[in-house]
Amino acid sequence: GNPPMNLLDGRIQGGRELALGGRAISLGRTYRDGAVLAGVRPSAIRIVADGIPARVYLKEILGEDTIVDLQIGETLVRMRAPGRIACQEGETVQIGLDAESLHLFDPTTRQRLAN
Repeated sequence: GNPPMNLLDGRIQGGRELALGGRAISLGRTYRDGAVLAGVRPSAIRIVADGIPARVYLKEILGEDTIVDLQIGETLVRMRAPGRIACQEGETVQIGLDAESLHLFDPTTRQRLAN
């Protein structure tokens, strides 16, 4: 896709929770505990009131969509949203990811995890 899927380092804890960016996301399915790569498409990221803290690195308005580059720790991710988004470069926002939109991969083999 364009922009491509974001890959974030995370950790499965208790089999049903993904620790990511200092927050926990309930998965609704059971996985083996340990390190994972969490893949999320730019269109599945949204700004929320209480979520994962991310610094707005760059904001590009592209006609009907806005692309926002966000920094979570040392990792840059891209968010794609319809319309215009009320955020400014340098600002810290909170982002949300739905468990249904996550794709979990083994960090070593990059194979998708089966649940």
